[in-house]
Amino acid sequence: MTTKTGDARKPQVKLGKKAVKKALKKHRGRLATVAKELDCDLSTLYKFLKRKPKMQAYRELVREQTIDSVEDILVQDAINGKPYAITFYLKCQAKHRGYVDRQEVDHSGQVSANLKVTEIREALDEIRKLGSNAILSIATGNHDPGNIRSNGKPVLGNGAASSNGKRRTS
Repeated sequence: MTTKTGDARKPQVKLGKKAVKKALKKHRGRLATVAKELDCDLSTLYKFLKRKPKMQAYRELVREQTIDSVEDILVQDAINGKPYAITFYLKCQAKHRGYVDRQEVDHSGQVSANLKVTEIREALDEIRKLGSNAILSIATGNHDPGNIRSNGKPVLGNGAASSNGKRRTS
């Protein structure tokens, strides 16, 4: 069938319960594969299942059975010492024992951040006023917080070279 715009669409198919049920079981509830076998649009199959709650329940049953089968294989592989299966199983089933890639935090409270843009800008301005020499001395740990000159250059300890390269004495 061709529409006015020229795109080819599958003709409307009347789906039978037995055919859909058989295809759902064969393809383990995967609707795209079922629709392909029944030669119908996926949207048609979705609409069919929406109108037939028992058929939708059957699909869910088939999918649960598939999960059980795959889970059995995974557990057997883990028991047989296959590293992928051991790792996957522990990451999924033993989180409560610490087998996790990342720590999951359950937070039921409120999180708030009271950052004021003006305070951040003022802090950045102060840092800029210090100058690169002062920032470098702070970063390297060669800094006494009370010894910053008005020009932004640090005052170093006794006998050390000052910012102009001459040795200073107290």
